[in-house]
Amino acid sequence: MHLFSILIFLLASAEGVFGGSRFWEAKAPNKRTNPRPDYSAIETINATSSLSKRAFSIESRPGQAELPRIWPKKTIRYCFENSQGHDKLEGLFRSAIELWAQLNRHGFKYEEVSDAECKSEDKRDSVLHIHYNDYGRFSTTLGIPVVDAQEIADNPTTAVRGPTMHLSDKEGVGQENTPANIAHELGHAWGLAHEHQNPYYWEQSSITGPSWSVPMTGKKYFETDDFNCGNLEDHYKIHKSVQVLIDTEVDLRKRDILQGEYNNLCVLRGVASKYGFSAADWLPISNTANMVIDAQFDPDSIMLYPSQAGGGDNGANRRVIMKYKKDSMPDQIIPIRHRPSNMDVDRIVALYGDPAPSTLEVPHNSGSSEFHNRLKDARSSGEFSRAGDTKDGTCG
Repeated sequence: MHLFSILIFLLASAEGVFGGSRFWEAKAPNKRTNPRPDYSAIETINATSSLSKRAFSIESRPGQAELPRIWPKKTIRYCFENSQGHDKLEGLFRSAIELWAQLNRHGFKYEEVSDAECKSEDKRDSVLHIHYNDYGRFSTTLGIPVVDAQEIADNPTTAVRGPTMHLSDKEGVGQENTPANIAHELGHAWGLAHEHQNPYYWEQSSITGPSWSVPMTGKKYFETDDFNCGNLEDHYKIHKSVQVLIDTEVDLRKRDILQGEYNNLCVLRGVASKYGFSAADWLPISNTANMVIDAQFDPDSIMLYPSQAGGGDNGANRRVIMKYKKDSMPDQIIPIRHRPSNMDVDRIVALYGDPAPSTLEVPHNSGSSEFHNRLKDARSSGEFSRAGDTKDGTCG
């Protein structure tokens, strides 16, 4: 396949999007990458949309089988691939679910399926399969991904067959807290993308140098000079492997193409993704078709990487990968987050629709309650006493 004919469909592709560094969240293998972004294809949501200002996520388009979709009945149906994963991850998984507890009252649920259903190939495309590893890999398909029968036939070992999540109990990576890392993955499973990969929040530091694919409009929180690509743990390995391809290519035209891709490994997400480089999970998304675009930045989002994610050594010794644009935030370092923000919850609720009422019920002492007048009359008639006037001075 010609290198320039490969397309990038980050959220509309069969494998969906995996978030994160290869040393936190593995890259999404995609043979359809395109180093030439096309902003003419961007679909933005107008101001009347119920999702406007709410999400950087997949878009809910019922009946369109060629796009990732949301979970029916607001229920993630899942299973662990084996007993080891169940034993290692079940408690951590439950802890992560609790971090999203605000979703409960809006009808969001999790349902563990039986072993038979987990192993059923017929139901593979509708059950989230959770895999365990001990080396710090966290990755998740976005929503329910598209399953491409032809892709499965062509690449049976790597093709996406349904929703997939890779989790680890390794500490010191990502948000440096395993339940928080899993909560981040649950955000992807529900359909949220990375806050820091919204291209509208990026600014090219100067008009010279590489051609970054970022729009000119909107308030900017990141600038290209603050992306320290060389600090990524796999930077040397990936660049060396591409250089070997260049050095061994005898066709001059193909060599030129490879050299161009080498030069853009730290610039264009499509190129980074093609070579499995973790920069793909930091760089701005170049094709946002079929996505809902944020109109409001959320600095507290669990979907936002901390500055040192993917920076090598665990804990505080990790190298800084990216920081906020100067003067855009009080502190340039992007901090660790241990739980979803209120806006994260709002995003998912808006994406799936049919939210619960803002209050669970109308208080009886509210003027809008049918019991208000009866309650008022009862109090004035002395039919019951105040708490302090009870027989034993205590409240039941």
